[in-house]
Amino acid sequence: MQAIANLLDQARWRLIKVEQSLDQSDQSWAFEREISLTHAATRRITTALELLAAQEKESEEHDAKRGSHIRQDATKCNSTR
Repeated sequence: MQAIANLLDQARWRLIKVEQSLDQSDQSWAFEREISLTHAATRRITTALELLAAQEKESEEHDAKRGSHIRQDATKCNSTR
């Protein structure tokens, strides 16, 4: 997940550099396309990070519930002895 966050930071930095160069170039159409592609990539990466975070949270909640059930089962077994 850290690697994806690093890619997102790189994409944002690249976007800033391209936007700064846009005013200084005769090939503004190429920069506009690069900006559009970078924005799209940034949105996809952000969405992927959000999905990963949601999955991680769901997994942690599931593990916590499972751990609680295991403790309850162990308590029941110990109390019947």
